[in-house]
Amino acid sequence: MNINEVWKALTDKTVKDTLHGVLAALGDLGVRDEFTYADAVKALVNRLPKDSKIVKGAILRKAHAKGIAVFLLGLDAKDKPIHGLKVVTRNIDAELEDSFGSTDLILVE
Repeated sequence: MNINEVWKALTDKTVKDTLHGVLAALGDLGVRDEFTYADAVKALVNRLPKDSKIVKGAILRKAHAKGIAVFLLGLDAKDKPIHGLKVVTRNIDAELEDSFGSTDLILVE
């Protein structure tokens, strides 16, 4: 599944409802001056619950009043989010920015 298909799936109403439930229950990593690609991967590996259903991760970004909201999600085999974290940052580093490219979603497998 390519990133455009995942993004389309995330805009599907059923998936949106599921995602909304996950986002409402996110762990909060607070507000930071900068958040890096390494921070994101480290949080996906070390801060999400150890759950055998998590087979990959997703990093989403969204504009926020204080900068950028970054959502770190653990996904199951069907790309359904099951755990997540949120951080608000004033800036993201060049590596994370480049990884997003022209989208707001990165899949980490």
